[in-house]
Amino acid sequence: MNDLSFSWHYQRLQETNHFYNYLDYTALGAFGQLVYCQNVQTKSKIKNADRSKISEYYYQKSVLCLKEFLFDCAIENGDLAIEFNSSVSKYYLHRGSIFRKTDQNEKALSDYNTAVKLSPDCAECFYSRGHFFDMNELNKQAINDFIKAVKLAPRNDAYHLRLAHIYNESGNY
Repeated sequence: MNDLSFSWHYQRLQETNHFYNYLDYTALGAFGQLVYCQNVQTKSKIKNADRSKISEYYYQKSVLCLKEFLFDCAIENGDLAIEFNSSVSKYYLHRGSIFRKTDQNEKALSDYNTAVKLSPDCAECFYSRGHFFDMNELNKQAINDFIKAVKLAPRNDAYHLRLAHIYNESGNY
């Protein structure tokens, strides 16, 4: 086992109850900022520029948690990212994917819908929601979203392949 792997450190740090400190260090190292905001009362007094940095920090932390299948940690940090900056569609896409993976379909769909509303010209938003519809056998909605994704990003082969797949699967070709 590679002594420098995240999994190895995770096991060691979990044993010594320093896991969250390590996540903070790793996320901050990846983001390059040192951000601490524990006092709920100070959240409303934070400048917009700082709110963006803090939200990105929590997003990065959520991504790290998801990579290690720590869904509660990923959701908690995704919630914080959105709390600090609710206008970034990638935060909703990310949290929606966590909800989808944990079978919280209503919450997942709500986040995908919010991402689409925030960024109506974002092909990835339509593709992600289309994938959700496809996984839940809602073929008509999936086809509509995949078509929008293809129109917005016509050079993305994955979008074309997914649309062709669902057309084939539903018998609409």
